[in-house]
Amino acid sequence: MKYILESIKNSPIIQCKKYQFIKYSFGEEGTYIDTQMIRLIKDNFMEFYNSLSVKPDYFVATEPGSHTWGLLLAEEFGKPLNIIRTQNPRTSQNQVIYQCRTGYSVRNFHFDNFNKGDKVVIVEDVISTGATIQLLLD
Repeated sequence: MKYILESIKNSPIIQCKKYQFIKYSFGEEGTYIDTQMIRLIKDNFMEFYNSLSVKPDYFVATEPGSHTWGLLLAEEFGKPLNIIRTQNPRTSQNQVIYQCRTGYSVRNFHFDNFNKGDKVVIVEDVISTGATIQLLLD
């Protein structure tokens, strides 16, 4: 844990409009994650998952940062992964789009394959305002 805390402490801060964005190596703007960090994050996720009294039907992860971790966990536990995608020009016209204001932008997401009553673990790399997670819960 000391290694993770040291990495967080040494992460650069980027001014993004009125929001100070911290560029964690393991977050959406990170470009290099060493094996020790990967192992620590995976081990902590696994410890959390194993402590759950109710196991999820699948994992949910947002892009661009957390789908890397979601994929790692989905494979480890043999569960599907549902990725929340950012809208792009190739997004199908029939896709339902959800708008979400985060701490530093307004993003349009699309996702499907959710059913009322599904048990999920949401994997998120950075929580600043909680807006993305609130969108998923709604």
